[in-house]
Amino acid sequence: MRLIDESVMEGRHLTPEERIALQAEEIKQLWQENEQLRTQLDEWKYEVKSAELQLNLEFDELNRVTDALNRLAEYEDSGLSPEEVQELAKAKADGRLKILPVKKRAAQR
Repeated sequence: MRLIDESVMEGRHLTPEERIALQAEEIKQLWQENEQLRTQLDEWKYEVKSAELQLNLEFDELNRVTDALNRLAEYEDSGLSPEEVQELAKAKADGRLKILPVKKRAAQR
């Protein structure tokens, strides 16, 4: 409740000087409350930014794990052993690996 309203409710009428003094005090209190609210808002903004950063980091980690799982699935789908994959990689690095085009099959009737 405003300070001026409290004085009027007590049945007391204020002089202009008292009214100005009370209004000045009320402005001071509102200013302090505003500063507290701004501080709280800044803290919330920081918390939101921190949460966004955490979510971005978790999303990046999820993407890395997903990529790794996709690469593992491709390897498993190849049916090759780790040794065979190493041999193919070495052959490719040495220039001994040639990939031939796939022959198209005749359409089945």
